[in-house]
Amino acid sequence: LSSMTGDSLFISHEVWDYGWTMGWIPIGNNTLGYPTLGGAQDVDCFILNPEKVPYRWVDFRNGGVDIPCADSIDARGDVNLNEIGYEIADAVLFSKYFVDGLGVFTVNPEGQIAATDVNADGIALSVADLVYTIRVVVGDALAYPKITPTAVRFANNGGVLSVDERLGAAFVVVEGDVVPHLLAENMLMDYQFDGNNTRILVYSLTQGEALEGEFLQVDGDVISVEMALYDGQPAVARLVPTQYVLHQSYPNPFNPATTLSFEVPVAGEYSLKIFNVTGQQIGEFSGQAEVGTTTVEWNAGDNQASGVYFYRLTVGDFSATKKMILLK
Repeated sequence: LSSMTGDSLFISHEVWDYGWTMGWIPIGNNTLGYPTLGGAQDVDCFILNPEKVPYRWVDFRNGGVDIPCADSIDARGDVNLNEIGYEIADAVLFSKYFVDGLGVFTVNPEGQIAATDVNADGIALSVADLVYTIRVVVGDALAYPKITPTAVRFANNGGVLSVDERLGAAFVVVEGDVVPHLLAENMLMDYQFDGNNTRILVYSLTQGEALEGEFLQVDGDVISVEMALYDGQPAVARLVPTQYVLHQSYPNPFNPATTLSFEVPVAGEYSLKIFNVTGQQIGEFSGQAEVGTTTVEWNAGDNQASGVYFYRLTVGDFSATKKMILLK
């Protein structure tokens, strides 16, 4: 942030995590490095810029992005959102809505409204929902189970998209204006450019037809993928790498810790060794790497001097080396 005249800069003072559960994080801890939840770091904002010292005047409170799992989004029957569904309290609160209106939902109105669709007909806040809530509470009916998404292995091999399950439909968003090519011959495809991205729907109106394996080819970066099995059950795309990749450490330069990550298309034993500029091994990570991305953190501590370091990954017949810079 800057003053209106542009002669003063203001950076973080106190930083609170999501929900204030940890209290405020001391900003002056310059051992955190980037990226960090601790706000602006002294080493980057003061020591490296002694002639332009900003003011710590900005407090960040209750910040962050809360990403709930799919099963926690669906709170059917838990109208008061206390994580216990189908209580007397849920039925009483729901009944008050019909007399007092939406004002009775004070915890999280959107979430509480969604939780009232207890008969799973897609319509919330109905008398039918209230009746079914009461029936479940008194033991005359069974609660509708939550719909648990199924994990589907999804691969993007140079723009060729594929899955390992029978899907009823797939919705893909690709960056930019692209012309997709349908690879699943038994399916239909509709697509449109919305001004920023191309939205693509692959589906079928024929009984028994589903997509499996390679189903779409796109020339662009895939932003998102939404899929459902043939029976309508939602699916969670688990991206499967198509090749071995050793990523650049982040942050780089770093002090004193940095994150190292790599991708493997096939599970196997791995070895990730760290060397100094003279070729001396000073650290190692090893173990079983599952299909997907593996991440480790290396902390140089106080024993290592500033300079260039190398890290080498070995998985099966694959080997790759990259360098990183420790800057104290």
